[in-house]
Amino acid sequence: MVTENLTVVNNNGKLLEKDDDGPERTTAFADNDMWVRWNSHFIDCIRDDKPPLISLADGLRVIAVSEAAYRSLKERREVQVDYSALGSAIRAEGKAQP
Repeated sequence: MVTENLTVVNNNGKLLEKDDDGPERTTAFADNDMWVRWNSHFIDCIRDDKPPLISLADGLRVIAVSEAAYRSLKERREVQVDYSALGSAIRAEGKAQP
């Protein structure tokens, strides 16, 4: 259940959750090597000069949706997702590709 004061933190294989209704809860994930894989992929992309699995435009879309969700919660109203930064990111990615 989601409450106004819900906090969820992914702490390297442990999910910490605290809300209005009670004590902090912890869920552990065995063999969580997500951060290791992400960092390895990032380093491989730099070393081998290859594009990342997630593009700059995709990352900006995620940020735009997250910001809109946060604004909607804060202002308690529906808000539009602002994708205005995507144009320059897509143009930049197009120039970066051979």
